[in-house]
This record gives sequence, structure tokens and C-alpha cells, in this order.
Amino acid sequence: MRTGNFLYVSLELLKKLEGETLEALENIEGDVGLGFQGETVNPSQFFGLEINPRAVAIADLVLWIGFIKWQLKTSGLNAISEPILHAYGTIRHQDAILAYDKKALRRDAQGKPLSRWDGVTRKLHPITGEDIPDPDATVELYDYVNPRIADWPEAEFIVGNPPFIGGKDMRAELGDGYAEACWKARPHMPGGADFVMHFWDEAARRLARKGTAKQPNPLKRFGFITTNSITQTFSRRVIEKYLSAKEPISLVFAVPDHPWMKAADKAAVRIAMTVAEKGEHEGVLAETVREDGLNTDTPRVDLEKRAGKITAKLTVGADLALARPLFANDMISSRGVVLHGAGFLIAQSKAKTLGLGSVLGIEKVIREYRNGRDIAQRPRGVMAIDLFGLESKEVLNQFPAVYQHVLEHVKPERDQNKRPSRRDKWWLYGENIPTMRPVLFSQEKYISTIETSRHRFFLFLKSSILPDNKLVNIGLDDDGIIAVLSSRLHVTWSISKGGWMGVGNDPTYLKTQTFDPFPFPACVTDDSNPALRKRLAELGERLDAFRKERLEKHDFLTMTGIYNVLERVRELEWADAARRMPETVAHDDEDRAGESTPTLHPSPQGGGKTAASPESVETEPRVPPLTASERDIYDAGLIAVLKDIHDEIDRAVFEAYGWSDLGQRLIGRPGATLPSPHKSEDQEAAEEELLSRLVALNLERQAEERRGQVRWLRPDYQIAKLGHKVSKAEEQIEADIAIAAAAAEKPKWPSQPFDQIRIVKDVLAKAAAPASPAEVAATFDGRNTPKRKGRVDEVLKLLAETGGARTGELDGETRYFVAR
Repeated sequence: MRTGNFLYVSLELLKKLEGETLEALENIEGDVGLGFQGETVNPSQFFGLEINPRAVAIADLVLWIGFIKWQLKTSGLNAISEPILHAYGTIRHQDAILAYDKKALRRDAQGKPLSRWDGVTRKLHPITGEDIPDPDATVELYDYVNPRIADWPEAEFIVGNPPFIGGKDMRAELGDGYAEACWKARPHMPGGADFVMHFWDEAARRLARKGTAKQPNPLKRFGFITTNSITQTFSRRVIEKYLSAKEPISLVFAVPDHPWMKAADKAAVRIAMTVAEKGEHEGVLAETVREDGLNTDTPRVDLEKRAGKITAKLTVGADLALARPLFANDMISSRGVVLHGAGFLIAQSKAKTLGLGSVLGIEKVIREYRNGRDIAQRPRGVMAIDLFGLESKEVLNQFPAVYQHVLEHVKPERDQNKRPSRRDKWWLYGENIPTMRPVLFSQEKYISTIETSRHRFFLFLKSSILPDNKLVNIGLDDDGIIAVLSSRLHVTWSISKGGWMGVGNDPTYLKTQTFDPFPFPACVTDDSNPALRKRLAELGERLDAFRKERLEKHDFLTMTGIYNVLERVRELEWADAARRMPETVAHDDEDRAGESTPTLHPSPQGGGKTAASPESVETEPRVPPLTASERDIYDAGLIAVLKDIHDEIDRAVFEAYGWSDLGQRLIGRPGATLPSPHKSEDQEAAEEELLSRLVALNLERQAEERRGQVRWLRPDYQIAKLGHKVSKAEEQIEADIAIAAAAAEKPKWPSQPFDQIRIVKDVLAKAAAPASPAEVAATFDGRNTPKRKGRVDEVLKLLAETGGARTGELDGETRYFVAR
């Protein structure tokens, strides 16, 4: 807490804001009804955690000094009443990161207590005269029994300036025992993340909590000063986890790189500032453009501000939340069945004893089965009993052996199920996907991908195969579609739009967030470029057949294995390229005259130096060479051929979108099927541009669909189901501003005044053009009553009066907007 400095500054700023707010309200005609008359900012509302007991008392005193100074400045001595100080106890002596039962001295094998250098005391070397650590200045090492996350007081806002300790320095500066306890208390934290990210993670966890009607989550925002290494891979993963969650938080303000004023000793670092708020919001990114006199009493730092969606890299990127599901993709994708009964799964030998191959029609109820492991590794040869569409008596009459098996191996488990429908329909799956069966099984094949997987790849499954609920399945048999889905363009989209799950924190392919909003290139749904459509189909068919042929020929190969090696090859090639031609790679192939990738081969030295590469070039993480087992996979899987197929697909897909300029910067680079730490700044910038273009194309498709033009992926099925929902060309949406959405997706109108102000301002920030009060009121879910319209009008006027919004006239009507 640094002896209360943050609390002192926060108190001072909030008292200023309090004064400005009261002054603004006095100048507004009428009663705005905010309901905080009599309330005032005082020290009882400020909480702090401090591990140094002396600093606790100092921080409490500093806070009161600041409050009393403000009272004297604004109201004079008469405003101070006795007792002058109050013991609110809001500043606590506590570790902010760890709670534990006790500290135990760490001892060696002989029972001797262990110690380390205190990290501070130094002395001059008697011979060299150099300043070196004093070996006699030590602190004892401890183990922390039952470490867990420390409790924080409930608050509406959290601010802090945690210690600047790098992830690799935590052991040295905090001690082995403490560092290990931190990682044990938060096992989800990447080991290389800076210590400040433990504070950031706890604040984000608290912000993302769901409240209840009786006990809502009070936390509205948090902000931290951290080192600017927050954007590096391990620390950035902490932020990405929360920005991409199902219930996300957003960065609403960030400074990625700022000097630390009058820096001295180890505080001489570049810092970053981040402010987060729950929900999907745009933010303000402030970047340093000039700095002078940093170690003087009159430093100057100029910031240039931009509005937009702030990414985990602290850059303004695509606002993926604007990409909405499209009619064109609707009702053709789904997860597979949920069994709720292990007895439904049987071996092939058991299937034969139940009648497969001998009983007429039984092939319709005993089917091949695939789950994520079958696809990622190799099929287990498992079959599933699928009795959908049959009553229990029909099963008994037609397939008595199957009936007996399910009766013995499924019904006892189902009898214990709490859901009546699953107890009563014990011979059927828990979830049977009835609406999706005609989509998936009415063609010879369908597309499937693993919901949560290290690599994102797609393949065709025969319609006779039943998919598990951990597979996302798409009812299309178009080879061109599987080519588009397999491209790095779609993989980049899916990683950014999806979530993260599992032990390995692997990317998750979410149907509604990933597939439904994805805008496919025009040529796969119309005749705008038949030659390119044919080429995509040929490449998609070639990819699917090639991988299956390789796995069929070599029983030690798996899909995960071949893609692990493919990505390793890409990493090796670009590590080699970075050493041999750093300027070309760093500035993204500007001198390669349109070539998308150089001709490279894996270097047996891996990340080692070559005679052609100077020592200073090697700035990327070292990439080890292929191991013997990886080399076996490379040879048997013909990974160079697989890489060539993927690169050809990428070229064709970028061409289909008309974005070959981005293809030149991305094709062949690491991270084609999974997140990669081996990306250059230019590659990351190109991916951000790609996402921005995809979001823009999605918005364009949304506008088309509002006008009645839908680019159906499977018109023979979709039009009959969805055609009546599509607007006719002459029909227009009442409030056709960019924030208008389907009723189910409209935000709810909040009941609390402050929440109303916040959401109205957020609506204005997302509007493509200045909006009238009626248009703003129409964007919220539920009945648009005269009372709501009046309140929205009041809030807009309040925002305009206080500088939160601006106004303009259009056709004699006042319209409101937020400056950008």
C-alpha cells in the first residue's frame, strides 16, 4: 500500500469529484432524483491492506490528514468536530496475497534452518572494490502451511501499486517458500507471470463474480500500476483469461508504457496502467508520445488517446463483441449427444453378440461413436446403442438383446437420476439433439471439431457415426467449407472469440460465439468466383483425405501428434528466418515481392546460432530442435506435405476474402492451429487487423440480413426453418443504429440511477452515429414505456450537462453522442 499514498490521492480526487458533482447538480433545473443528499466522502469508505505493521498506522494517519486538510480548505475550522479522528479500522495489517495456518522454518536434511540474502544489504568486495551482496545479511526461509488466497474487504473500487517483482525473480526476492505458496494458492497462474499479476488476478476474480438479488457484487472497477511487462506472454495470459471469459471483463483505460517519475534503484522501470470493468466495453488507450525532464520537479509526459476495444496486449483491437450470430450460419451446428449412462457404450465384439450384422435394422441403433479423445488420438473402436425415436416396448419387440443390455447396464444408473424425464426415459440418452439429427445425418458426411483442444482442426465424419457432446458438429458436406474452417484465418477468429478450459487452459470452440457469427467468404455461397470455389473444395478434400491416409498407414500417428510437430516445424523455420534475415521478418516481408513465405527447412540446431547470424539477433525464445520421436512423426506423417496443404489453403482463403495483403504477413508463421508465444510484433498486428476486418464483415452481413439478404450455408434446410424470421427488403428496424440487436440480446434497463447513467453512456459509445432519446430508449429489452423514455431523456441531458456526452441537431431533433 506504500504508507497510504494511493488512499490519500484517491480521497483527494473523490472529494474533488464530489464537489464538481454537487455543483453540476445545482445548475440543473428540476430534480434528477439521484438520492445521495447528505452523503459525503470520508475515511470510513477507504480500505487498505498492509503487510508492514508500522505502515498500517502511518497509512491511517495520512488518510485522516488528507481529509482534515480538505475540510479546512473548503469549509474552515468550524467544519471539524470532535473527536477529530475515528478508529474505523479500515486499514488492516495483512498479507494481500496469501493466507496460511502458520509459517514453519525451512530446514535442510540435517535440520539446520535455511536462509538467503536479504536482497538489500550490500558491501564492497575487498579486492575488486565492486558493490556485492553481503553474505552475512540474511533472512530465514519459511514454508507456509495450508496456503490459500487471502481475503479482501468488499469494496466498490480497488486501486493499487503492487511490488514490481518479475515472475523469474519471485523466489529470489520473496523466498522459495513464499513463492511456492503463491503458486499453490493460485494453481491457475502461469509460473512466469510477474508478482503483480497475482494482485491483478484476485481483483479480476472479484470483479467477475456473480452477485445475487439480495447480495449484489459491489465491485465496479479496479485499477493497478504494474510493470510494462504485463503485456508479455505469461502475464498477458492472466488478462486474456478474463477478457475472453463467458462473462468477461473489459479494459476501459490503459497506458501500456509510461515512465516512472524520479525513478531510483529498482523502481527505475517503465510501467503500465490498467483499469477494468465488468462486461463488454470499449476503452481509452493512452500512449506516450513525448517525455522530458523525468528526473526533475517539472516532468512532462504527453499522451495520445484512442478509443476502442483494448486487448490483453494493451492495444486497440477489434471489438469482437460487436460480431453477432448470423441467420446464414444458424441451425446447422450443434454439440453431440449426452449419454448419461456408461452402459450405452459397447465394444465391437459386444455389438456382434447383440446382433450387429445378423439382426435386420440393428445397424440403425448400434452405431460407431466418437468423442474428443477418439479424434485427437485414435478411434477406440467404441460403439453406442442409440434408441432415439423408439419407445421401450418397440425396443423390446425389435431388439430384445439390446433391450436386456440397456435394462441391466443403464436403467440402474438412471433410477438414481434426479431428473424425472431421465428416470422415465431410461433407454434414451440424456440429451438426444433431436433437432440436429436431420441436419447431421441426412448427408453422407458432416464436419466435426473438438470443443476444447490444444489444436484447432476440423475433419469429416461419416453420417453413420454418432458424435459425443464434447464435439462441435456442423451439418455441411461441402469440401470448400472445411477448407475455410481449417484456414489460419478462421483459427485466429476461433481462438480470439472462444474461451479457455481444461488442465492445459486450451482454446474452446463455442458454437454461438465462434461459428454462428463467422462471416464466410462470398464465393462459398454464390457464383461470384466459381474457379476459386472449386479450388477451395479440392484443397479441403485433399486435406481431409491426406490426414486420414497418414493415420491409417501408421498406427503410432495421432492428429494431436502430427499438429504438434507441424507447429514445431513452423517455430523452427521462423526462428531460423529471424536469425538469418531479422529485418525482413520483423518488418514482415516488405522486400519479398509478394511471396508469402520464404523457402525454409527445420534447422537441426533448433534455436542455436549460425555463422550467418550475429549474437544480437537472437531475441526470440530458443526453439529446441526436433526430438527423435518428433522426427519419426515428421517422416511418417509427411509433415512438410501437410504444411504445404495448409499454406495453400491459407492462400486460397485470404484470396477469397480479398485480403492477400494479410496473407503475406501470416501464411507459414507459427500459431496456425494453436496460440503461440513465437509470434513477432508484426504478426500480432496483422492478426489484430484480420480480426478487425472480420468484425467489419460480420457487421456488413448483419446489415444485409436486416435488409432481407441472407447468404445461407445450407439453403435447402435453413430457408424452410428460418426464412419467416428474415426481414423483407421493405421492412426496417425502428432504431437502426449500430447497437440495435435482436430482442434476446438487448441489454436490460437497470433500476438504479447510477447504473442507468453508465449504460446509457455505453450505448452512445457503441452507436455508429448520434442518436435521439427515442432511439436510445428502444435499444433496451422489454417494454419501451413513456416512463422509460422520459428517464432516458433525463439521463441524456444530465450526461450533456456534465460533459459525459455531446449534442447536435439533425432535422430539428436533438441527438447525443460520445466524443471519440
